[in-house]
Amino acid sequence: MCFIPFLFISSLVWRWRNGDATILRAASLVSRTAGIPPFRHSLPELARELARARRYQRPLSVLVLGLGSDQLSEHLSGLLGVGGDGEGAARLQLMAQTTQLVSLVLGPILREVLRESDIVTYGAVEDEYVIMLAESDESQARRAVRRIDELFHKRTFAHLRAGVAEFPADGLTLQDLVASARISSRREAAGECSRESPLGREES
Repeated sequence: MCFIPFLFISSLVWRWRNGDATILRAASLVSRTAGIPPFRHSLPELARELARARRYQRPLSVLVLGLGSDQLSEHLSGLLGVGGDGEGAARLQLMAQTTQLVSLVLGPILREVLRESDIVTYGAVEDEYVIMLAESDESQARRAVRRIDELFHKRTFAHLRAGVAEFPADGLTLQDLVASARISSRREAAGECSRESPLGREES
């Protein structure tokens, strides 16, 4: 299992060198294999869970997870020999697509770690997972992120970027909670949080 991302990358490098444009189809296949529904298709289910938390005053958190791509980009730059020649733009595009493909390795890990009551979705446009953790406050959500990141790092060479939003402190609507989690995630991607510990916090 730990070699899957490296096999993906090796295959994609070979395809690039041989003019095989199948990357997006491969990404779609991995997404379907993980069995994770699109974010937009899951909006009614997410809204119902949020309404339940509001009605019964129960804790609820939203996670946004993506690939912390700095290390991956450096690795791919070496593999692909990205430089200033005329093929640089094509190689950079391949790097972006490969980053998306490798991030889909996260899907099976989420199924392994999270509970059946948690709602896991994938947004292809943003290349991120949006996850609703029912009956979970912020500290519980952060612990879940660290467990996920540990497994992800063991199976790949990359860490996750992650953002957490808690209802109702960070928002009252689904849109507000997702937006707040995305802001937190982007702060981490920009280096404002510890790269060794997702979200930059450790539990005592």
